[in-house]
Parts: sequence; structure tokens; C-alpha cells
Amino acid sequence: MLAVVVLAGSASLGHAQSAIVYNFASDLEGWSGDEPAGFPATYSWDATGGSTGGGCMEVQFGGTGTNEMDPIVTLPSTLNQEQYFQVSIHMKVDSSSGTTGTGGSGGYGNLQAVFRDASYSWDSIWYGAVYPPAANGWVTYTFTIPSPYKPAEQYLQFQFQGNSGTGYSAPVTVYIDNITISPVPNPWVIDAFTNASEITAWNPQSWTGVPSTSSLNTGQDAGGGFTPLGAMELDCAFPSGGYNQAAFQNNQSFDPSRFTYLDMDVKVDPSSTLAQDGTYGSFDFAVMDQSYSWHECDFDEYKLDSFASANACPYHGAVSIAGICD
Repeated sequence: MLAVVVLAGSASLGHAQSAIVYNFASDLEGWSGDEPAGFPATYSWDATGGSTGGGCMEVQFGGTGTNEMDPIVTLPSTLNQEQYFQVSIHMKVDSSSGTTGTGGSGGYGNLQAVFRDASYSWDSIWYGAVYPPAANGWVTYTFTIPSPYKPAEQYLQFQFQGNSGTGYSAPVTVYIDNITISPVPNPWVIDAFTNASEITAWNPQSWTGVPSTSSLNTGQDAGGGFTPLGAMELDCAFPSGGYNQAAFQNNQSFDPSRFTYLDMDVKVDPSSTLAQDGTYGSFDFAVMDQSYSWHECDFDEYKLDSFASANACPYHGAVSIAGICD
């Protein structure tokens, strides 16, 4: 398990907030379109098209002269971003939909989540391009709320936008379900490693020069109550002698100033080869900022707030772990 613990002394984070959820069980729950003039889109409730067979929001747009959809909702009450952590949306693009860009090079277009205050600000959280065929099934897109945190947001909007020059090759049909605004968790379990999808996010870094793989091992588990049992297995083919390093990176954005400590369970297989000094080498955890600089945490306690700042990981942070064998 890999988890971080929220700052216990922060009053704004210490009070538990409820998640805000739109599951479209019986209607559109206040969602409508906010497209620019000349970009018509049709919003309807689909009673059986949802990700679990229930209701969902269906949006049709695109084609000649139109290039985006902008679903928007008025939030139940003014939202203080400091009390919330992420926004997620389940989305599926019908496989008959047109694509954008020259020869479809832009896939289905770019996706972003946007909070807006009473003055209709544009507080965007970028995801980027969405491509077939993966997007033709239900996909969960997650947006981590960046600092600086806005205290009085009133609307949540998504923008799914094609190339302004080419538009779309044909109309686009999108299904949307389970939009969730999640409060800051305590603790935040980054990964419990209960399924293979959690493993694929941890990418071996080729720049180390050490052939490395990550996989799900269902025969190993450190406890903690998560099911099904499992652990991430890291296999690193260190050559003999000299300095060697393997690294695995997860491009999970977050703001480390919200958290105090990181906790993880680590076990080295006893059949592993020892380094020349008779140890297994060192094991480090680091957070990478948007300039790709590593900020390492102390091994004994993995304390995050020693380097956390407003600039630490506001938009494009990454969680990295590295094993070094001398």
C-alpha cells in the first residue's frame, strides 16, 4: 500500500466534506450546455446507457461548423477548492463519432475540467487529447485540483473541444456518468495494488539503463484490509558491479503541501542479489515538480512538508520511486 496522510493541524482540511456526485439516475440533475454561439449541442437523459446500465447524460455535437461541447452545472453551494481534492468523470465516445484534426490526428479532441466563480472565471484543469479506440469504452478521467485554491467557485464545467480549423469529420456522441467532486482524503491511498490497472500507471524509466518491469503479484500482500490481495512487484535486472539505478514513475498530479507523511510497505525478495557492500542498496521516494526536478523524502519517515510549497506540484507533478544498487 502507498498512502499519504493529510496535515492534521490544517483547519480547512481537517473538517470532512461530503463528495458531490452526479449519477444521472433519473434526469440531467441540472446539467446543460454552455457552448459559444454557432456551436449547437443537444443534451438528453439516457435511461439505460450509463456505465452500470442505469441513467447517464448523452451529448451530441460536432460536424460542419461546430467543434465543442461545454456541459455545465451550478454547484449545490459555493465551493472552496481548498477543501476538495479531485474531480472525476466517467465518459464514453460512441465509436461512430467523427474525429478532429487533419486525417483524424486530433482523435476526439481535448478534454478539460473548469471551475467558475460568480464572475465566470475560467479555472481550468487540463487533461488533453482523447483518442479511439480506448475512448470508445467507459473511461474515468481524473483532474486533481491545483493550487492556488479558489475560495468561492459556483459552477463546474467540462469542455471537450476539437480542432477549430477542421471541426469534426462527423457528428460526435458522448455519454457521461458519475461526475464526482471528491474532498481531500485522510489518508489518501495512492495505490493499494489490488488490480493490474494500478500497476500499469507505474512506468519503468529507460534513462536508468537498467531493464526493469512492474507487475501485479497476487501472492504478496502487506495487509491493511484491501481486497483482492496484491502487491506491485518490481523486477530490476541490475548488472554486476558499479553503480546501478532503476526508477519507476507514476504521473499522478497532487499538491504535497496538503500532506505531511508518506507511508508504504516494502519487501525485498530474499532471493535477490546483494550489492557489493552486502546490502540491497537504498530505496528512495521522490516527488517531481513541473520542471522535472526531483525532491527526495527522508527514508526513515518520508516527510513531505520539508519541501512542499505552492510551486511543488501544482499542475504536473509525478510520484517516483527509485531503487539504487551499488
